[in-house]
Amino acid sequence: MSEYDEIPVERTPPADDVAERSVIGAILLSRQAMEDVAAAMQPGDFYQPRHELILRAALALTHRGVPVDAVTVGDELQRVGKLAAAGGVVYLHECTSAVTTVANAGHYARIVAEKAIMRRLVEAGMRITQMGYASEGDPAALVEGARAEVDAVSTATVTETGTIGAGLDDLARELEEAPTLVPTPWPSLDGVLGGFRPGAMYVIAGRPGKGKSVVALQIARKLAMRGPVGFVSLEMSKSEVLQRMVAQVASIPLTSLTTHQLTDVDWNSMRIARPSIMSLPLHVRDDLRTLEQVSSWARTLHRQGSMQALVVDYLGLLTSEERHRERHLEIGAMTGALKRLAMALDIPVFLLSQLNRQAIARGKGKEVPPVLTDLRESGSIEQDADVVMLLHREDRKNVLEVNVAKHRQGPTDRIELMWEGPFVRAVTKQWGATAFLEEPKEMG
Repeated sequence: MSEYDEIPVERTPPADDVAERSVIGAILLSRQAMEDVAAAMQPGDFYQPRHELILRAALALTHRGVPVDAVTVGDELQRVGKLAAAGGVVYLHECTSAVTTVANAGHYARIVAEKAIMRRLVEAGMRITQMGYASEGDPAALVEGARAEVDAVSTATVTETGTIGAGLDDLARELEEAPTLVPTPWPSLDGVLGGFRPGAMYVIAGRPGKGKSVVALQIARKLAMRGPVGFVSLEMSKSEVLQRMVAQVASIPLTSLTTHQLTDVDWNSMRIARPSIMSLPLHVRDDLRTLEQVSSWARTLHRQGSMQALVVDYLGLLTSEERHRERHLEIGAMTGALKRLAMALDIPVFLLSQLNRQAIARGKGKEVPPVLTDLRESGSIEQDADVVMLLHREDRKNVLEVNVAKHRQGPTDRIELMWEGPFVRAVTKQWGATAFLEEPKEMG
């Protein structure tokens, strides 16, 4: 039995009335105290409703450039009809009389803010308990909902604010260090992107059969050389993903694997490639269907180790537990959530998306290179993405064009990769296939 098992269910929520009264008294006596308090807490952090009313009145006066004291705050409360609810003018003077020093106002405010966090945690715990007793709903979605409740506790706190120049020293230190960019599988793409950026969302889009899953799998393998990578496959089974990985790494035609017709050379190539594939911490799930399930699994994988990336193949087959009247609204909610997930876990998230048929319409029946407006179902895909890569492969069957059509942190450009169809992979022209027999060298 832990110490928490003996805590009564019914007890007074965490609060410190002395600290709250000291905060109120200090802001009525000192302008500096008012600034210290505003930087350390929010009006809603008070447990006593009257204290919240008083601080809101004081903030309103400050915003209008009016001095804050017991008289002006009393007048403001009277103006908005809240003076009686705040305890009257007498209570304001009681608070000022109880203050021994205004220098500790910031300290008292932090105590109030900490107690508010504890109360929010208690409230979140109660809601999570109710979720646990719920008889309906997907367990993964319930876990994600519980995690969201806890996350909301931390995000509700006051963060330190300041001018934009206040972060200049931190920026200077960052610039002195090597950038936290992870190389892509293709040097020519590195030339445009510089590498993959943690916290960014990358959309890989194209018409069916143009290489989206191929490119995503190569990216996943490259990043898995550095650490765990999550790969969510909504279109292919785990076995199909593995077959494509073997074809890429061992240079075995995919048709030989799918028809089970391997030559002696193929078996030998597979034996050579086996250690490379076996050593990769690439985690593939083909049983996840909702955003909540994907998010919950990604967070779990992240807690277990230094997760490097998440790949979702693909958006069109992903749904959400939260129902929306229209599909484009659901798409928008999901892309926004995946972008926030990338930032929360500080990893790149790769989201595959299909294109609509506008490109064919523009070409009068013949497919032409896609543009951003061809993204299917929602403009939020482009809005939430940090990078959008549009894939095209038509006239020249052995060339895969990658159009970096959006790049929030840098230039846009087009690159060409050599398309090796039998081995379902794209390679840099000057490298050829030898790069795919390399052993992972970045794991440690």
